[in-house]
Amino acid sequence: MNKRTAKLRVDLYKLILRHGYKTMSEFAHDLGVSPSTLSMLAHNKSGGSRALRTSIARKLGKKPEDIWSGV
Repeated sequence: MNKRTAKLRVDLYKLILRHGYKTMSEFAHDLGVSPSTLSMLAHNKSGGSRALRTSIARKLGKKPEDIWSGV
């Protein structure tokens, strides 16, 4: 079975900064996740859950497929 993994299409860090957050840690706190979880997503070390990707996209005014491929 071939597992699909979500890969970033955009620089998540730059996208977060453009939306007024000063740090990834601030954004992670606002989402209710640990900064390390967000860092793993930003560096493609983890695809994250669909719910987390959706929450991030909504918070940034985007669709998940605008940020990640393979979702």
